[in-house]
Order: sequence, then C-alpha cells, then structure tokens
Amino acid sequence: MNCKATPFTQWPMADQSAWKTAMATGDRFDGRGAASHWSDASKNSIRAAYGRWLGFLGQYSPLLLNQASVERVTPDSIGAYIKLLNNEVAASTTQIYIDHLLCALRVMIPSHDWHWLKPVVRRLERDVIPRAKRHRMVDSTRLFDLGIALMVQAEVEPDASPLGKAILYRDGLIIAVLAARPLRRRTLSVIRLDQHIHRIGDHYCLIFSSADTKNKQPIEYNLPVLLTAQLDRYLGHFRGLFPNAERHDGLWASAKGNPLSAGALYRRVISRTKEAFGFSINPHLFRDCAVTTLAIRKPEHVLVGAGLLGQSDLRTIHKHYIHAQTIQAGNAHQAVISKLRRRLATRNTRR
Repeated sequence: MNCKATPFTQWPMADQSAWKTAMATGDRFDGRGAASHWSDASKNSIRAAYGRWLGFLGQYSPLLLNQASVERVTPDSIGAYIKLLNNEVAASTTQIYIDHLLCALRVMIPSHDWHWLKPVVRRLERDVIPRAKRHRMVDSTRLFDLGIALMVQAEVEPDASPLGKAILYRDGLIIAVLAARPLRRRTLSVIRLDQHIHRIGDHYCLIFSSADTKNKQPIEYNLPVLLTAQLDRYLGHFRGLFPNAERHDGLWASAKGNPLSAGALYRRVISRTKEAFGFSINPHLFRDCAVTTLAIRKPEHVLVGAGLLGQSDLRTIHKHYIHAQTIQAGNAHQAVISKLRRRLATRNTRR
C-alpha cells in the first residue's frame, strides 16, 4: 500500500477548521492560533505530514475519517502507519512524519493529552542511524577559497555567456558568504536589498529579524572586508545580468527572473562543492565545518561558535569541540607514527 498525502481542500471539514484555527494570526486578545508563530516552512511541512496521515487512514480504515480526530489516533493505527512508512521511506523520514503529526495534533486539538505519543517519537529517533559526515568535513578556509576562485573564474571565463558568468559569480559569492557566516539556507535565501543587507563603511552588514531565523532570535553579522569588493562587483554588474533583476529585491537573483529559492540555493551549493571536492557539502554542513575549523585553529575561542551559528545551546558547540579534539589527536598520533617510520628508515639505510 502506497499512501499519498490528502490535499488540504479534501481534508474532513472538522480538520480543516481545526488547522485554520491553529494557524490564525492576531494578537493575544483576538484569537491568535497555537501555531501562529510557526514559520511558513514549518506550516507547510507539518500540514503535508498531517495530509499524509489522512491519506493513510483513507486506505487503512476509511471509516475512521468519519470519526473525530482524537478517536482516529490510537496505538493500533499509529503502529500500522509506522509499519507502512518503514516499508516506504527511510527511518529518519518516518521519525519526521510522526513528529510532525504530533506537532499538528497538539495545536489542532490542544485540549487533548498527547503525551503517550512522545515516547513513540523518541523510540523512532533512537532507530535513526545518523548519516556519516565526518569524511565530508572541509576546513572553512578551503570553502572560502573555493568561493573566491569561482568568482575569479567568472571574470576571466572566455567562452561563457554573460548569464553563465553571472551564475558562476553568484554561486561563488554564496559559497564565500556561507564559509564566512554559515547561515541556515532559508535565512540566506531570504536576503533582500536594503532590508537585510547594508553597506556600512568598508564592509557589508547582514541584519535579520526574529521572523527570518529558525530559533526566532534576531541576528546581525558583519561580513568580512575581504568580501566588500566582491559584493560591490556583484551588485554593480553581475546581478543586473539576470533577467528581471530590476523587478525584485532578492539579493540572489535567479535565471528564472525571480529571487533564488532556498531549494535552488541548496542545489547550487552541493553541485559546486561536489565538482570541486568530489563530494557534496550542503549548506547546513558549512555550519559544522565552521565550528570544527574554529575549534582546531582557535580552541580558546570555541565558544564564539555559538554566536557564529546563532546558537543559544552550547551543547552543539561542545559536540564540535570534541570532534575537533578527536581530529587533532588523530593527526598528532599519525605525526608520531610518521616520525618513527622516518627514523627507522634512516637507521636501516645506515646499516
């Protein structure tokens, strides 16, 4: 059985009403919904997950759709749903679907006690095998250098079209900015001229409100002076080569005549890094690279990584610090082995 998500317009009317109530905006005295603070991305993904749950019920037991939402969610129905998901998607995706279903239920039916579902989500989390990423960790200086190299290439590429050069320059600038200030891809993609980016003296500054960040905390970054000339060049020349660039205020223009979406930005970054290193480095991995690089090169300043990532939870920074210590220990051990081998080789040669 391959279940498909039920479109919102085909949800039972009670579910549609409960969702709209949860999403309602307004002040605290005017019926603000329990999920009004969610980002658009969260709303879309959680709504899709709930739609998939309804699609499953339509095939598993259609009569359940005639019952109240609370009565549909039972250990048996959840168990059957998890079994189906495990046959269709990865364990990590199953965990996300169930977690998102719980999020939807908690805001759509806030009066009900959904605590029994939390241990289910935790068990699914334990079943997830983390994707190996250590082999894809690259020093941030190499990532920054890649960005600069792509921009230089765009300036001297003899055979590329003007738009091709603009795309190459834009991609290089995105990678350089990510290496210097590893923003989440959604935050990076929403940058608007004269709203989020400003020229202040000899450098550019990025300013984001709480609505632009995942943890709902405003952040502000000064970009390196090393990128000032590159940003000037992009804004003064290359951005204007994109179609309809003058009709929108997105910093990252696309060849389709609108701002580059978060998904398209993701694909450009992994494509360029795979071409350069032989393996892809997604935008989120730039964050791991940044803190690990800081921990290796400047361990006394490792706590600065919390500000660099816009993180309030120092456990994330500590995790990368431990990673860095492991890498350093391995490098030191290998250096000792290499030194001993050289000594032994010299001794044997003398003999």
